[in-house]
Amino acid sequence: MGTINWTKDQQQIIDMRGCNILVSAAAGSGKTAVLVERIFKRITDKRDPVNVDQFVVVTFTKLAAAQMKDRLRERIEQALAEDPSNEHLLRQEGRLSLAHISTVHSFCSEIVKRYFHRIGLDPAFRMGTEAETRLLMQDVLDELLEEEYGKGEEDFLELAGMSEFNRRDDELGNLIGRIYNQMMGQPFPLDYLDEMEAFYDARTVDEWENSEFMKNLLASTKTFLQGILKEYKALKDICHGPNQPLFYEPYLDEMLAFLSDLPENSGYEKYRAYFGRLPKLTIRAPRGLTEEEKANKEAVRLSCKDAEKRMVEWKEQYFDKEADEHLNDLEDSSRKMKALFRLTRRLHELFVSEKRERGILDFNDLEQLTISILLQKDEESGAYIRTDAAKELANEFVEIMIDEYQDSNFIQEALLSAVSGEEEGRWNRFMVGDIKQSIYGFRLARPELFLEKYHTYAKDGESQQR
Repeated sequence: MGTINWTKDQQQIIDMRGCNILVSAAAGSGKTAVLVERIFKRITDKRDPVNVDQFVVVTFTKLAAAQMKDRLRERIEQALAEDPSNEHLLRQEGRLSLAHISTVHSFCSEIVKRYFHRIGLDPAFRMGTEAETRLLMQDVLDELLEEEYGKGEEDFLELAGMSEFNRRDDELGNLIGRIYNQMMGQPFPLDYLDEMEAFYDARTVDEWENSEFMKNLLASTKTFLQGILKEYKALKDICHGPNQPLFYEPYLDEMLAFLSDLPENSGYEKYRAYFGRLPKLTIRAPRGLTEEEKANKEAVRLSCKDAEKRMVEWKEQYFDKEADEHLNDLEDSSRKMKALFRLTRRLHELFVSEKRERGILDFNDLEQLTISILLQKDEESGAYIRTDAAKELANEFVEIMIDEYQDSNFIQEALLSAVSGEEEGRWNRFMVGDIKQSIYGFRLARPELFLEKYHTYAKDGESQQR
């Protein structure tokens, strides 16, 4: 491995200490090499050297984790070739097999195996295959629906009698399964269901707007629009390059002005009115463009249309009606939705019981069991606080590094935050990703976690830097 000439930004990322760091890095920008070098510099720091197994490095595939560990091994071997008697480096080479460089689920598995006695888990558990757990889920769903038809409770029969479920027998089961998967992406899934159920209890517009669901929706809407604003700023920068379609600038300026004017003290109706002012893309390109200019123009046009389409879809999904109309819809559907939530709770109960009986876990179990090890509910405040196990782990790790952070979800954010030193004032999380590369929506990835930090971390922040 030859000497790398790091850019100014890359060197800053390698050398920065004592704060949370969010790195926005596009594909091909050398982020893996920078991450490896940052670890290497910390384990060879002359004033404060640490061990390689004091890092948690989480990525999204086993292949990526293996490649990262291989590159770190190469970097250590390169240094040992130059200084073969360095005892600290020799120890690091030996400890590399203990390094926590893995997928988030492998990291969860480590914690569950270490603390299984705290959660009453049989240590002889095994991971069920995807096919095995999928078939088991279907069996449990079939059992649940058979049980409900046998009881014949009024709310269930009203739900099952909806025309949407008359076309195919499995549609109701599929819907229950989708709600189940959605809730399992939350740190506290049954609390999440409680929040959803409370949303359907709203009887006034004020109650509806002040529900946790609506607060989260409005916060997500703001983050979503801030992300679109970032995209348009990047498009404007592109337009000022050579052979670029500068004639798009008036439209981009109009969109930037629109996106920079988010509603203050925003409520539902203000956002609804705001989306009603969404500008339309109407640009006529001049004649006589070169082939390169035509290609650049088409690239910018497609990016603008894509961003505009996403905003229209967001408006149609969440801000299509007046608040009063939504409230009426809630009242009409409340009984059926509560039946759905009741069935989802029952599915959760039956599925967990069936898996425990067979001695198997799935990926959702790993995450949820890890959360139960790291966080517990304070009975007085109702807030979730860190356990002694979380504090013990946090004291062992010098840094929590998260690759492809744009694909993290809420539960992963909660568990990695719990083993960081943030609560003690040790800002030691390193997050790197590219919002444009978010591909794990089907795994309930929440790119707004990345965007929220992108907009709140400062480039010169003391404890949180972008």
